Amino acid sequence: MANNAIASADNAIVLANNAIVLADNAIASADNAIVLANNAIVLADNAIVLADNAIVLANNAIGGLKQENFFMTIDSLFEQLKHPNPNLRERAMWELADVRDENTIPRLMGILDEEDVTYRRAAVKALGAIGKDAVPLLVESLVNSDNTTIRGSCAKALAQVATNHPDVPFPTEGLQGLKTALNDPNAVVYIASVMALGEIGSPAFEILTEALKTTDNVAVAVAIVNALGSMGDIRGVEVLTALTNDQSVDPYVQESAVSALPRLDQVINYKRA
Repeated sequence: MANNAIASADNAIVLANNAIVLADNAIASADNAIVLANNAIVLADNAIVLADNAIVLANNAIGGLKQENFFMTIDSLFEQLKHPNPNLRERAMWELADVRDENTIPRLMGILDEEDVTYRRAAVKALGAIGKDAVPLLVESLVNSDNTTIRGSCAKALAQVATNHPDVPFPTEGLQGLKTALNDPNAVVYIASVMALGEIGSPAFEILTEALKTTDNVAVAVAIVNALGSMGDIRGVEVLTALTNDQSVDPYVQESAVSALPRLDQVINYKRA
């Protein structure tokens, strides 16, 4: 029996040793699992960083494409200003006004002396579609350019600004520039300036009536009379009536006043209706 007890004890020791070995293996496996888990975490972190970098690169690429397409759109719209189809030109003018950048107005100003009349007129209308933001450069060239085509185009563009944006107060700078241009030596420029002031309407009334009193240029006077007859300001009735009764004024001016009075009356009644 003693021998059996000793054998059982030996077996127990063997089993205990095996258990210790298994425990050591389990600990080693757990350590390996921890290492593997840590490696997996590192790999996941690296994957997140790479994904973030990919997103940044993608956004930059998209931004670059958008910018490229934007400038391509601007260039294509300028090309459409030359198109023989007036509807396409008209659409391009308004789209340019909507998507313009800091270079759009100067580029349009550069077209105002173009020999291509269609292209030049489209630029005039596009500047008018842009509105008051175009006024400073238009006035600068209207008053200071040596090129009569440019000066005339600027006056016409200012008229387009007034026509396209009737609810926006016309800039004082523009009024003063047109007032100065009434004394321009070129007929196209001063007639276009009178017409622009007429389009502006009541804010330009005093400028027109003052010029009517002081000008020696019959063509300017007749243009002013016609403008007063079309702008719908009731103050024009008194001015035109006085001209029809003044035998000292030029007969052509007087005749124009006679014709302008009923037209003014119609415009005033239309506005009241």
